Amino acid sequence: MHLNQAQLDELRTNGFIIIRNVLTPAEVEQLRKVTIDFFSNESNPIIYIFSGKTKSNAMSAIPGLRFLLKNKNVAQIMKDVAGPDVRYAHHSDAHFNMLSGWHKDNYGDDDWAKGPNGETYNAYKMAFYLQDHSNNNYGLTVRKGSHILRELNKGEIVDLHSKPGDAVVFDMRISHIGKEPDFFEKIIKFVNRNPKSQAKIFERYRKMFGVPDKISVFFGFGVPNKFTQEHIDKTIARQNKQNKSEGYSIDPETAKNLEEAGLHY
Repeated sequence: MHLNQAQLDELRTNGFIIIRNVLTPAEVEQLRKVTIDFFSNESNPIIYIFSGKTKSNAMSAIPGLRFLLKNKNVAQIMKDVAGPDVRYAHHSDAHFNMLSGWHKDNYGDDDWAKGPNGETYNAYKMAFYLQDHSNNNYGLTVRKGSHILRELNKGEIVDLHSKPGDAVVFDMRISHIGKEPDFFEKIIKFVNRNPKSQAKIFERYRKMFGVPDKISVFFGFGVPNKFTQEHIDKTIARQNKQNKSEGYSIDPETAKNLEEAGLHY
């Protein structure tokens, strides 16, 4: 699965693209199952945040996600976007029923400047939303073109109506949001400030109204340059803090999968 020049131009101009049918239904089902299994077991090292659950460095914590990094479609998209020497950014997240606010995912000191050798920012995330958002706004929403702006709240708002199996690739500097809290959720968040308790209440709330669990998997990659390295360093530090870990080393199976796909880390 190669990206064409029009898709690459769209990514550079708008800051995002949707690539349809990257994963098969069976692969989507596997991702969804292993993620639900992980978050359903409270003995796992789950992080409760934004009224839901998350796990950073998810490739290490959830082995059933790792096949993504040797999937031929995924690997080819990474190479098309960031070149044959593309680097995995040592960052991956799994989210379960999380709410959100507007934010950007870049962490550099100045990701809109030029590097010492004239290089520019080229770090991206690939996201898979494992349920159908074609008829709702609960998937990913972005501000078109905001990756070239330092300001958070500028740019045309675009709801990305992704379907299971679609990949969303976006510049980490783009302003984006997941699902904002509705009126009921805002009240609960105001009354109950405990993230774990919020997550349980909202999980029951979704089941009451027949809303499927919202699950997404993200990982980062980029052109091998100063900006990507800075992102890797700061991301590892953030993951270590979230996971209460003193150090980081890439999971051996993850490294093997990357190598088999011809990807660098």
